[in-house]
Amino acid sequence: MKNQIYLIIAFLILSGLFSLGTLDNTGLQDKTRLRIGTYDSRTIAVTYTRSDEFMKKMQEMNSKLAAAKSSGDKINVFGLEKSISKSQDILQKQVFSTYPVTEILDKVKDKIPEIAAKANVSCIVNKWAVDHMGNNVEVIDLTIELASLFADSGIINKMYPPSGIPAPQLLMEAEGIIEGTGIKDVYEEGPGCTVVKKDNKSNDFNSKMAGKWKAAEVFVHGSNLLGQRNYYFTFQSNGIVKVEEPGRFESEGEWILGLNENSIMLVMKDETNSLTGRYDFAEDKLIISGRGFIDPNEYVCITLKKQDP
Repeated sequence: MKNQIYLIIAFLILSGLFSLGTLDNTGLQDKTRLRIGTYDSRTIAVTYTRSDEFMKKMQEMNSKLAAAKSSGDKINVFGLEKSISKSQDILQKQVFSTYPVTEILDKVKDKIPEIAAKANVSCIVNKWAVDHMGNNVEVIDLTIELASLFADSGIINKMYPPSGIPAPQLLMEAEGIIEGTGIKDVYEEGPGCTVVKKDNKSNDFNSKMAGKWKAAEVFVHGSNLLGQRNYYFTFQSNGIVKVEEPGRFESEGEWILGLNENSIMLVMKDETNSLTGRYDFAEDKLIISGRGFIDPNEYVCITLKKQDP
């Protein structure tokens, strides 16, 4: 009888331990579920170009280059121009592809812990740098929160809708765009529609480009394909660009001019309308030549005429 009692007690103890073990494991599983924050590096790069720090950096580099040219310091001019070209190459890869934005986020690293704490995440990583993610990971998109450290949230919400933006260009393709001088010198030619590299300073041409323009010609493979269609480009002073064809489509994004040469980037919500290339002015026309706008892999040259306010 005593042996039976001992067996029953032992069984109950073991059952209790098993139950406790099960509860502990469940609790452990809940505790080990990770929350991580991610961000789209392209949006961080674009919004950084709207920051006061970036604008100040541009002005300082322009001033140094102007001073070096004025004093005849050819060695310093060469070094500054190489540095500017390299920075522009990196920015293009960051805006259109998955190139890291570590040095940009380092500028605001003291503010990132607060964002992480509010979102209750253990870490924050570039979404394009994640090779694998287990089922025990919960992902929180913090793109807007991080981008807001550089630019007004109203602009960011337009650039980065809840649905996100299209997948980035492959890094190899982005690097292919910017071989040599940084951007292909001549994209698509047509009568009076050729753009070559020039030493244009963005500060001198931002105001000239601002306003509403109507496409007069759209050359693809040497042929003007515009016909009777009406395309309008509106470059706003706050960096927003709107491209529309009344009754057919409308696209919005951001326009960025090169720091010290006539490069231009149109970073649109609809990636198929984005463009990387060069710009120039000829008489009363604005000429934009590059890859994109009608197709990410097509080369196009557009002449535009400014509309009355």
